[in-house]
Amino acid sequence: MSRPKSRFRPADYAETSARMTCRELRTHYHASSEQVAQWNKEVGRERRPNASRQPAPMPADFAEHAGLKLEELTEMYGRAVGVLRRWRIEAGYVPVKKEPVQPAPKARPAPIQLPVSRTITGVGAATPFHRDMSEAGQAADYLRQFGAVWRCTATGRPDPKGKFWRRGHAVLSDPEIIERAEWMRNRRMAA
Repeated sequence: MSRPKSRFRPADYAETSARMTCRELRTHYHASSEQVAQWNKEVGRERRPNASRQPAPMPADFAEHAGLKLEELTEMYGRAVGVLRRWRIEAGYVPVKKEPVQPAPKARPAPIQLPVSRTITGVGAATPFHRDMSEAGQAADYLRQFGAVWRCTATGRPDPKGKFWRRGHAVLSDPEIIERAEWMRNRRMAA
């Protein structure tokens, strides 16, 4: 869509613009903000700051009261906290910084020391004094480097005196665990 051509500036615009705001000029001439801005540029009119946007001047007695709390200053002067902070800076007030208070360390209970070899199932690996030195026990020790292996019942329930071995989801007898360990060893040797 092509942009509409700008209108010619009215002949009385220079005198009228001296006594009206931009909003009043837009209403008076039925023109857009851009059009009024262009006409202002043509006549050399400087943009006047809006009086309501001027920062509130600091009262003469503010420096005496700058050390009060912001709530008290708000009640006294009826101004927003942001204005009061700006006035404090203008007055040269430097607040006294308090040292941060470190909270006392909380007393924590001592952690429960579990054996290092404890597995998820609750059955720990055999300690060196209670190690099963049979051929099946040594095969189980070899397989433990690849995952958890423990003694169990025929149904797979953990039992330190069980006749079967549990590895993953498999329940293995003594010959089966020896065979599995040999298979893993041969597989590693071939690789």
